[in-house]
Amino acid sequence: MDKQVLKMPLICVEIHESKFRWFWDKVEAMKFAKTLYNADMLIMNEPPIYEHDLELSPESVCKFLNEREM
Repeated sequence: MDKQVLKMPLICVEIHESKFRWFWDKVEAMKFAKTLYNADMLIMNEPPIYEHDLELSPESVCKFLNEREM
């Protein structure tokens, strides 16, 4: 039997030199990024805003966190 895994979409806004602010709401993330970068239009998954699917299992959480450290 396959394990069921809960997936959560998280939005990441790059603030400065490997520092990030995380959001669960796309609208709030876009508003924050537009204000921070004084931009009228931003495209998801292009700098500085990205969407990540976080799976809630021990292996995937460790992988996700380790990828952020690189």
